[in-house]
Formats: sequence, structure tokens, C-alpha cells
Amino acid sequence: MSTCTIYPINDANILKCSENISNGNVVIFPTETVYGIGASALNLDAIQKIYQIKNRPGNNPLIMHILNWQGGIIYTKLNPLETSIVESLTNTFWPGPLTILVKKSSYVLDAISANTDWVALRSPKHPVIRKLIEKSMVPIVAPSANISGKITSTYKDHVLRYFKHTDVSILIDENPSTIGIESTIVKINNNQIDIVRPGLITKEDIQTCLKTIPNITISHVHISSQAEYPGSNISHYTADKKTLMFNFISYNTLNNSSDEITQSIKNVTKEYLNQSAIIDFNKKNQQYYDYFAAHVDLSESGDLNEALFNLYNILHQLNTIDIKNILIFDFWSSKDGLYKTIYDRLYRCANGQHTLIPLEYFN
Repeated sequence: MSTCTIYPINDANILKCSENISNGNVVIFPTETVYGIGASALNLDAIQKIYQIKNRPGNNPLIMHILNWQGGIIYTKLNPLETSIVESLTNTFWPGPLTILVKKSSYVLDAISANTDWVALRSPKHPVIRKLIEKSMVPIVAPSANISGKITSTYKDHVLRYFKHTDVSILIDENPSTIGIESTIVKINNNQIDIVRPGLITKEDIQTCLKTIPNITISHVHISSQAEYPGSNISHYTADKKTLMFNFISYNTLNNSSDEITQSIKNVTKEYLNQSAIIDFNKKNQQYYDYFAAHVDLSESGDLNEALFNLYNILHQLNTIDIKNILIFDFWSSKDGLYKTIYDRLYRCANGQHTLIPLEYFN
């Protein structure tokens, strides 16, 4: 059976892993957003290894990680307006959790872009990935370090759970990812800027950055099926348990039902909740916790950054306990800013599925 090679983070081990990348091997490493699994952007065999190891569909593009915009220009084909937009965004947000999706040049391998006309570029801030790029002297293509569609890795334990029996090199950080959520992805097409994956950098941040550029349009793209950008599948970040978003509802029909029907609904609800964990926010549903098999709060104080940081680790933890269902309270839809980011991840985690729980059960 294959086994991974674990490298504690130090300069010698980063150099060794950069040599592994140069030699066409796959390396897992921490970034400020989440852990990544990467290879040389110039080596087709190495890129295909990423797809194989992750069991990643071939229509799901990869992000190319570079040190700065000057190192990325050769991989793009932009008009003057697009260049001005990209320069404004990268001057403001790079290095950091922003990925730009732009028209690609012929220097980008089709395996990176999933045979589309677009390439996703990011300049990460974490010193480990930056040193890997510098020492290997190639852009590094890297999706998140997880099995495709499953929960993203933000702690070393998550990575080892997925890849300990895989022939990869792993640079292990004793600390978790500082942000804990994937980068914002913005697609730039002439004067149209689409936020195709929300992240820590919000629409409001982007609007402020680009306020001096006239006649541009900035909008969110609705959650949909797989498109020409990474991580866009509607089923993503999924736990091994049945996962649904939910709201409470009052079924007025219960008031007109017989006692037998009312009791039957209550019994079914009770049994279901006894097999379920609730993911809450800001203790919104604290009065109902005892009805669930388990409860956890993304942020008891209502801190959105804390909720983002905790999200994937909470899902990993719920994967390990004896429950059948994960119910995520839908506090996030129809809100702006970081609420959209959390909603995007939770919606995909639940594969877009919602359910309703009758309040009459609690009476």
C-alpha cells in the first residue's frame, strides 16, 4: 500500500518539496485559505496525477498559483480595459485570497483550464506556497487538498485522513489555515466582472477597489451546475452524512388535523431530530438544542469571520460522530457580504437541498 511522506515545515523540507514539484511529483501544502494539492503547471503528467489522486472530474479547472501579476501576464490574453481591471485588483488584493478568471494564452495547458478559454490565477500570501513557487521556478496548479466534492481541508488531520495512503509529499503546518475558506473568484470579461465564487473578499470590496474605472458592471453569479471555473459544482464540500439546509415553519394544517395525525407528525419529527445534528449561528436556535442528537454553532457571538474559519472543521467533526443527518440552519440566504460566502458553501454542502421542520413539534 502506498503511503505519504510527511515533511515538517522548514527551509530544507520546502526545498525538497520544490524539487519534487520540479520532478513531476505532487505536493500538498498549506495556504492562508485552505490546504492545496499541487504540481507543476508545465508538466501534463503531473497535472493529470492531481486529477487522479483527487478523483476530480476532468471538466473542473485548476487554479494556477503565481508570485505576482508580472509572472502571470504571459498566461493571459487581455484587452486594455481588462488589463486595467486586473492591475487594480491585483495591486489591491495580491498576494491574498483573490483568484482572477481571465482569457488564457496558448501557454496554458488545456488540462489546467479543462479545455475552456479561461485560466484562473492567484498569488497566495502564505510563505510556504510562495517559497515553493520561488524554489521550483514554475507556477503551481492546485485545487483544495481533499477528495473531489468532499469537505475541504483546513487542518493537518483533515489532509492526513484523505491522503495518508497516497504517494504524495505533505508539508504539514501545526496551525490551521488562517482564513479557512477558499478564495474569491472573479471572472473578468471586457467590462463585466462576475463573482463566480464568493470568498473573504466581497463584492463591496471589489466595488471599492474599482470605483475609478468607469462603465463596469459587478455582479454575483447564481449558484449553478459545473461551469468554467474551479469548484463550481452544485454538490461540493459534502459530508458523509445526509446534509440539508433547513428552516422552521408553522404548519397551520396541524390545527385542523386530528389528534392522531398531529401526534404522528410529532413522532416522525422527534425520531428524525434524534438522529440529526444542528449547525447553528449566533445561538439563534438555542432553545431547541435538546431535541437534536448534537448541536454546534459556527460562531456563538455572530462573528462571520469566525464562522468561516470554523465551517469546514465543524463538518469534519460531524463526519466522525454517530448521527445520520446534518441540518444547517438557513440564516444566510438573501444577505450580502460574507453571508453570501457562507451560504455558497453551505448550499453546495447540502447539494442545494432544503427541508422544513414544523414548530408545532415543540409545543
